[in-house]
Amino acid sequence: MIKLMEDELELMVREDEVPMISGLLRECQEEYTEIMLRETTRDYACTLIVREDRYLTKEFGGECGGVILLAHNRRIVCANTLDDRL
Repeated sequence: MIKLMEDELELMVREDEVPMISGLLRECQEEYTEIMLRETTRDYACTLIVREDRYLTKEFGGECGGVILLAHNRRIVCANTLDDRL
C-alpha cells in the first residue's frame, strides 16, 4: 500500500484466504493511514477491495499464498506472493 500510494487497491488472494483477508481490511486501511500521517504529516487513505472474480492460483504464483495488489483498472500490479519473494 505504501509503495503504490493509491486511493483504492484491489487485492487478489487465494480463494480459501478470502474470509481471513476480508476480516483484516479495515485494520490494514487504518494502519496505512496512521503510518502515512506519522511519516509524512499528510492525511492519506486507501480503500482495499478483495477481488472475488479471480483468485491467486498456481499460475499466478499463489500456490504458497500471498497477495497481488492492483490499481488503475488493473494496469498497475504489485505482486507480493511467497513465490515472488523467493
